[in-house]
Amino acid sequence: MGNYRDLQVWQRARSFAARIDRESRQLGRGNGELADQLRRAALSIPTNLAEGACRGRDGEILRFIAIAIGSAGETDSLLLHAADLGALDPRTAGEFDEDLTMIRKLLFKLRRSLQ
Repeated sequence: MGNYRDLQVWQRARSFAARIDRESRQLGRGNGELADQLRRAALSIPTNLAEGACRGRDGEILRFIAIAIGSAGETDSLLLHAADLGALDPRTAGEFDEDLTMIRKLLFKLRRSLQ
């Protein structure tokens, strides 16, 4: 698989997690737990890719890609919840949705290439 830092999906997921971190700090009072969970879920995507790649075995890599895919789903659900609560601007939520959709597509493509 090579260096995980060279993977386009890892680079996008890392950038996405940083943007989520910045935006989640603006969610407002009463949404601290939601913001924390959102940050953890988003950061889990690139983190699991890195951990899987460092394990070196295809089975381990595939397992961590599956975890990253699950974290992408969790992030999506949390973003929808934040939008439902009015804590996240709908336009911002839409931008995050587009980015997350692309990250998921890249994760599925990476998984297929390793199977």
